[in-house]
Amino acid sequence: MDRVFVEYYEEELSHIRGLAAEFADMHPAVARNLSLDTVPCPDPYVERLLDGVAFLAARTRLKVDAERSRFSRSILDVLYPDLVTPVPATAMVVLKPGQQVQTMLAGHVVKRGTRLVSSLQAGLSTRCTFTTAQDMTLFPIAISSVGYFQDRSALAAAGIGPIAGKAGEAALRITLARTGKGKLDELALDRLDFYFANRTKAPLIFDAIFGVCSGVGARPEGKTNPLSPLPPPEMVGIADAEALMPRTRPTFEGYRLLREYFMMPERFHYGRVTGLLPVVRKCQAGLEIIFLFRRPVPELADLTPADFDLFATPIINLFERECNIVELDQRKTRQVLHADRTRARDFEIYRVIRVEDADAEGPDAEIPELFSLGQNRGSGWVYSTERRPRRPTEDERRQGVTRTSYAGDDVFLAVSRPVNSQANRPLKRVDIMALCTNRDLAILDDTPTLTLEAGDPVETVRLLGALRSPQPAIPAALPTGADGESRADDLAWRLVSQLALNFLSLAKEGRGVDPLHALLDLYAERGDPQPGQGRPRRRSAARAARSLCRARRPRARPQCALDRAHRLARGDRKAGDRRADVLRPRHGSDAACRPVGAGGTEHSAAVGPAVAAVCPPCRH
Repeated sequence: MDRVFVEYYEEELSHIRGLAAEFADMHPAVARNLSLDTVPCPDPYVERLLDGVAFLAARTRLKVDAERSRFSRSILDVLYPDLVTPVPATAMVVLKPGQQVQTMLAGHVVKRGTRLVSSLQAGLSTRCTFTTAQDMTLFPIAISSVGYFQDRSALAAAGIGPIAGKAGEAALRITLARTGKGKLDELALDRLDFYFANRTKAPLIFDAIFGVCSGVGARPEGKTNPLSPLPPPEMVGIADAEALMPRTRPTFEGYRLLREYFMMPERFHYGRVTGLLPVVRKCQAGLEIIFLFRRPVPELADLTPADFDLFATPIINLFERECNIVELDQRKTRQVLHADRTRARDFEIYRVIRVEDADAEGPDAEIPELFSLGQNRGSGWVYSTERRPRRPTEDERRQGVTRTSYAGDDVFLAVSRPVNSQANRPLKRVDIMALCTNRDLAILDDTPTLTLEAGDPVETVRLLGALRSPQPAIPAALPTGADGESRADDLAWRLVSQLALNFLSLAKEGRGVDPLHALLDLYAERGDPQPGQGRPRRRSAARAARSLCRARRPRARPQCALDRAHRLARGDRKAGDRRADVLRPRHGSDAACRPVGAGGTEHSAAVGPAVAAVCPPCRH
């Protein structure tokens, strides 16, 4: 903002001096008395007066221009609040089952939202708190071997035949064994998630399993045992119960998928296999899970057990916390909220969950949000929040440096009484429950030692790579360093414009996939914490969409291969041969999609979650 303000100041000062020169030409005698006949003004007092006027004019102009962004931000806060919140630090972790799991034949479920805490850093008094993003069942099993079979002769030698009448040209075999004492058939194992741990090979494995896989089967270890067909593999992270970012209210799930994909693509590097229990009951030593491929995938020839992980889950630096009670000052319109007033820099409020009158009890204590449906209930008061960039502390201003590059925001609370409200008592104190992050603590140590806060039977928590740094919320003010017409922050307006997708096509005739390209670009620009990674991933997704979708006027019922990814993500077993589904996307009008062969299908699988996000199933 400082650079923008300086530009405004210089423009206003130049404008004032230009007006002074015009005034001097029209009224030279008066201008000479005011020392305005020459530039710069020889009278230092008059020059300082002009500087002051330019300063005030620049400040006013800055505030007026900022209202555009603040207004659009307010619209999004009401309609899609999840899009404008900051992005907390995230990572992938693997939980190693403890010895207690050996006796848990039904497994142990680590619930979504389980907390993990980091080790305490030197010079700090706050630990980072993370929560898991999905349920995970621990079993005393491990991957004992991984094998790839590249042709039919290798398949025949391994005793791998057709699955449910579908033959394959190649196959991937993953063998599971029980750890510790006991047999595998004692376990109630019916569903298992494989995480593709090798980030270099993960897209290749994803492509193979969700792009060219013709069938999945399982059998007890041994090539002479018959294969039992299993349901098609399922994607992980698509369902709301597995969302990385919490949803404020039910909205179009595609926006969440787009944001999470560009924010943390490895979060979707999973393959889920279901229907294992009947086969497990026949196993003594080991269990083989086999993926048949329609064509060879030579890139998978050197896969090892280290390229897969069991019991992996994404974690996010986001947790619920009871904030400090706010003493309302009637002389202020808004008051800052603190998760912990003594450690204000260590916490950032992500979203306010609940506001209550601290001096009341029961339903009358609840204070609804301004635009909520229940604003006429309870105490008769309503509240609203505003997010503003955090100002440097006195020590930071004196030293000229901040702890990290991420400053974060402060959230301000305003409590008011609507017209004709039934509030019959003054409001003095409010109690706040909020979702919080640890602001920039994750940047100070991006490879922390993590432990579970609860008593789950977990021996160790292994971090898969460094933490992804937090990203700021969409600013409600002018961006630093902007110039020309781009001074006004248009990111929020571009997010507002995507609301038109409710009735406009993403593939308008004559425009190809340009609308879809713009939508992906919108999320790629601010989604990936790693510099330079968002745009390549956006280009990859756009190429996939372009290969799948060709705008033309349909001769019959429009077909959309993009919807295939969505149906597969939902586990629809009637997806056919995965070449081209025949459902029309909600955003399609006269646009249609051509059937996709093997090559197009495989290419789309690498960006399946992102492309499927913008093509929900047809409701016709």
